[in-house]
Amino acid sequence: MIRMILASIASGAAVGYFLEPAFLIEHQGFLIDSLICVVLVAIGYEFGRGENPFKDIRKLGWKVFVVPIMIALGTLLVGGLSGLIVGISFKDAMAVSAGFGWYSLNAVLLADYSRELSAISFLSNMVRETVGILLIPIVARYIGYIEAVAVPGISAMDLCLPIIEQSTNKNIIIYAILSGTLMAILVPVLTPLIIQL
Repeated sequence: MIRMILASIASGAAVGYFLEPAFLIEHQGFLIDSLICVVLVAIGYEFGRGENPFKDIRKLGWKVFVVPIMIALGTLLVGGLSGLIVGISFKDAMAVSAGFGWYSLNAVLLADYSRELSAISFLSNMVRETVGILLIPIVARYIGYIEAVAVPGISAMDLCLPIIEQSTNKNIIIYAILSGTLMAILVPVLTPLIIQL
């Protein structure tokens, strides 16, 4: 799976660098959204034809809801501490990490506060999603399934969901979707709140 992902990224980069097709440039956002929707429809189809893992939420218990909260808190804490290492204040680094991998939204939320932090947010949250794509199978195999959900942040519920499904088991999809959804709700709330502190 990782080889396919890397080959896809490399071929896309080559097409963009050497050819720059006008159609792709003009409709890039639409194409990305459409392809993500196709992936999600395929996952939904698999839910529909097999056992629905959401029936097992009661069996999994309260831990299903604690995991996303711990992922969010861990991201903010580690992000804040990492900022201190590179010379960014704890507060500003927390605001950057409050994107939870949603690079497009968090960068916009930080743009009026600081252009520099906006750029850092875009890059760091994009790196989180990209590294997540590569590390999910490794983390799932050698560390744990739930830990693999934490790696990509918000992308656990969309772009990285097929990789999580392939690398873990169907029960972990519940954690991935709930984590991604909760963090997506938190981004537009937490980033402005942290800035105002």
